[in-house]
Amino acid sequence: MNQYPTKKQILTQQPRFNKETIKLTKLWKTLALKNWKTDTNQTKHHKLKTLITTLSQTNNKTKPKTTTNTEYFYDPNKKTIHLNINNPSIISTLHELAHHLYGPNEIQACRWSIWLFKKCFPEQYKKLEWKNHLLTKKKHTTINAP
Repeated sequence: MNQYPTKKQILTQQPRFNKETIKLTKLWKTLALKNWKTDTNQTKHHKLKTLITTLSQTNNKTKPKTTTNTEYFYDPNKKTIHLNINNPSIISTLHELAHHLYGPNEIQACRWSIWLFKKCFPEQYKKLEWKNHLLTKKKHTTINAP
């Protein structure tokens, strides 16, 4: 089993992206995020599958199969990305796509997905916090006035 990399290991080296990957991810963002907050999970998953298809083609890979599950993971034997039905996530989708594109290496998958997210979704990236090798939504703390 692969050991998960640290934040420092992930951010130390930016991977190379072809220009089309950046361009098409930003185009997808413009189209897909318009109604993201009000979209159903089913609609979000449809949009994520479009991103998977687009980036697979851009990176000269056969499009993987996709299915919904209760967690995110990539099955290399069946070339299938499992998307969490309860939690549509762009960054988790990019991470599993990176496994499809580049194999089981965790540091490579983390670097590719996190750097691509950081470059294409800078405002959303700022709203996340590191929890080990994962990026999660910041927990807002409220202070009650006396």
